[in-house]
Amino acid sequence: MAKNEAKIRFTAETSEFNASIKKANNEMSKLRAELKLNETQMKGTGASVEALEGKHELLASQLQASQSKVEALTNKLETARTIFGDNSDEVNRLERQLANARTEEEKIQQAIDKVNTELQQQREAASRAESATGQLTAEIGRQETELKQLKDEYVEAVLKFGEASDEAKQLESKISQLSGELSESRSKMDAAADAADRLGREVDDAGDAA
Repeated sequence: MAKNEAKIRFTAETSEFNASIKKANNEMSKLRAELKLNETQMKGTGASVEALEGKHELLASQLQASQSKVEALTNKLETARTIFGDNSDEVNRLERQLANARTEEEKIQQAIDKVNTELQQQREAASRAESATGQLTAEIGRQETELKQLKDEYVEAVLKFGEASDEAKQLESKISQLSGELSESRSKMDAAADAADRLGREVDDAGDAA
């Protein structure tokens, strides 16, 4: 087959593959820009579960485009082997392109694996924090309810037996003890809230400095 004829045939038979490669390249370029924006935003707000999920979605789309590119290049390479032969310049060039595309695909997969690990860690941390906060909130609620009941009983005891009565003194002791426990629980909650506020300010300061 004449060289020019082979080129014409190759161009005709690979037009669909070329279109797929071009589409994949455009999609990947767009997604890279969106990923860069996502990472810039995370530097300012932190790697929240929502931000990481957004990054995972972008990477998954990028991986899909990369896989389409690899598939199109593979088909184009096979066509080149059929038309030009295994040792042709066209085949060698496409082999290099395919190797680069597969390397890029592997890097995207590694990035997805990393985000998956970070997501798991964030979700576990959020779950632990939510559980601890929920338990403390429930404990504070229980203590407040019990304290109110004790105060009501104390009023009844004072009215019925007098402030100096054993009944009133026992209730006074219980009220004093429970008030201390409630104060300690509230202090823990306030300290946790303050720590979260400090972290937020540190993140904001770091973002401003950057």
